[in-house]
Amino acid sequence: QIDGAGSRLCVVQVDLNAMADVAGEQAPRRFKVAGEGLELTITLDAKWQARPFQQAVALPFVKKFNSQQREGGRQLSVEALCGVQIDGAGLSRVADARLAAAGLVVPPAASRVELTFGESPPTELRLRVACGDVSVKLTLDKRWLGKTVAEAVVKPFLSVYNRRQPTATPPRTPEQAVEIHADGA
Repeated sequence: QIDGAGSRLCVVQVDLNAMADVAGEQAPRRFKVAGEGLELTITLDAKWQARPFQQAVALPFVKKFNSQQREGGRQLSVEALCGVQIDGAGLSRVADARLAAAGLVVPPAASRVELTFGESPPTELRLRVACGDVSVKLTLDKRWLGKTVAEAVVKPFLSVYNRRQPTATPPRTPEQAVEIHADGA
């Protein structure tokens, strides 16, 4: 808008209720969380609304689900969360929702949150890494699976590779790796 003096005016509307939510003055929120044949009711006070969605909503659901499974039954993990619907409307960016405050992901009027899980990521991965006549077996546990391929595979392999080379050969670095083939591909 332009006022009588020719200056631009900016009109800003502030929703004080939304501001109270962000400031941590939220009323408790109670809603159903469902998925994989289980339904439970969660109540989030202000403290829990400020925590990440994955910690405040998904993790309690996963723990309850896993505690009810028979030995050898399917176990869920928060990392396998691949879909979230709130009152029938799907969230387009589940990865962003995981880390956002639960109070921002689940609206105050929400009554039902549906969670969908894919396959849980592996807890361990066994690899054979080879270059020339040097071959090394690596086992990557959860700690290593969270790292980059360069950190978890290339650097440890090159440490062994460089020790097995003649002393006159300059050591190889991860930056010199031009190609990495998985299962020969």
